[in-house]
Parts: sequence; structure tokens; C-alpha cells
Amino acid sequence: MTNDMNGLGHSLGDLTMFNISYSKSILITLLLSFSLTGCGKAKTFQQVSAEELNRIPSEMETPETPDTDDIEPESTNAVSNTTTTQDPQVSQPTSPQAPSTQRPTLRPKPPTPRPINRPNTNNNQAYDPNDVLAPTPEGPSKFIQIAQWIINNEARKLGTACNFYVSRVLEIAGYSDDSFIANDFDLYAQRNFSNYDSKSFDSNLEDVERPRMRAHIWSYPERTPFIINWERSGGQHGHIAILERIGNQLVIFQANMNKHLPKRQQTTIENIVSYSRRAKITVYAQFRK
Repeated sequence: MTNDMNGLGHSLGDLTMFNISYSKSILITLLLSFSLTGCGKAKTFQQVSAEELNRIPSEMETPETPDTDDIEPESTNAVSNTTTTQDPQVSQPTSPQAPSTQRPTLRPKPPTPRPINRPNTNNNQAYDPNDVLAPTPEGPSKFIQIAQWIINNEARKLGTACNFYVSRVLEIAGYSDDSFIANDFDLYAQRNFSNYDSKSFDSNLEDVERPRMRAHIWSYPERTPFIINWERSGGQHGHIAILERIGNQLVIFQANMNKHLPKRQQTTIENIVSYSRRAKITVYAQFRK
């Protein structure tokens, strides 16, 4: 009987030690997971492979249609990851209408925009290695690395709204998490960037504006990140994306409402400045916190 009790005591002791060891293992795993992923609105990110970001994507973007680009920030439940069919309740015209030849009127600028403090563009000035916008020795800036990290890790959660994607990149990069729709991104910039360089182009004048935009983008060092904003009037949705130049190629990071989740694609000046987009296009560079 005594031997049985001793054996039972040893077994209970072994079981207790196993439970303590197992609990410690779970605790260590949880702590490691927390340290890697952070919580809620942590501003840290896992750098993606520079090799991945130094390759030109083979897929060429298909420009979005003006009526399905972004979504109101409060309407998160309306985001869809698949193409939707047309609402049957929307009445359809009984006879085809002739296309209008009148060029769309662009939304006017705010009457009193905040003055833009142009950054020092001295090419001899060394880049701050802690600057999230600065190209790194490996190539891509931290801002672009964040844009790709979100594509790799959070695309499905964000859905297909272009403004949700760019807003999330800005948030993780340490900028304000104020919500915005693409047509009103100029208001976000005025409120939340300490300074920035912006230049606008009119898609109605594509033959004139394409060489202007090319000269503007190529005036910045390779791997400079840009935010591209298509602003539309007449109740049409705007669009917003992130852009960088690798050599003579342009790479765009964007979601496309009801068409695709955030992805990295190749693009061209011709795609960006196209009359079919019917927009005022603003290129933001050197946007500081």
C-alpha cells in the first residue's frame, strides 16, 4: 500500500512538472508571437525581401473604371473581394444614348489651400537612413517595403477599396490614421503632412500632360515613393495608389474596387494619364509626417 501511494505521488509530481513545463512553453510561444506581430495599431513591420521588390512585376495593370474605385471609410462591411453584379433595382435606359463629346469638368481646388513647403531637392544632399521615404542601400524605401508587406499579409482583410489600402500603408508608416476617400485625399494631405511636394495634371489634356508627368517623376531619384491621386467630379469615385520608379519602369501598388485586392503591378505614364480616367491627377512626393 505504501509503495502504491509513493508511486501515485511520483506520478502526480511528474504530471505537475509536465504541466508547468507545458505552460511555460505556451507562455514563451505567446510572448514571441506578440513581439513579432505587435498589437492593434503597432507601427512596426516585417521587412520584405529586397530581391522581391527589385524585380519588375510581369503583370501590367488594367486601369480602374471611374465609378468603382474607393468606398466611404465607415462602410467597411460593403467591401467585397469578388466582382459584383449590377444592382437589379437600378433602372436602365430604354434606348442607347449617344456618348457625350463634352470633356468632364474637374472639381475645383479648395479656395484657400495650405501653402506647400517644397523640400530641398539638392541631389548632393545625403538621405537620412531613418527616413521612411528614403531609398535604402538595398533599393526600396521603407514606405515601399510596408506597402508590399501589407499586400503579403493583410490584403484579404483590407478588401478591394483603394483608399483602405493606402490608408493602412500610411498608418503603419507612422502617419495619421485619419480616414479619407480618394476624392478628398488633398484634405488629408493638408491636415496631416507637415510639408509635401504636389503637382497636378489634367487627364483631359493627355498629350500635353504625359510628358510633363514623365519629366516630374523622373526629376526625383530612382526608388522615390509617390502617392498618385485621381480626383473626379460629378459624383464619381476617385482613385488612389502608391508608385515608384525602378530604372525606366514604373511600379504601382493599388487595390481596385470589386476587381482585385491590393497588388503590385507594372504601369506606364500612358496608363496613369489617360482621358478614360476622367480625372485631375495629383502626384504627391516627399510627404513628411
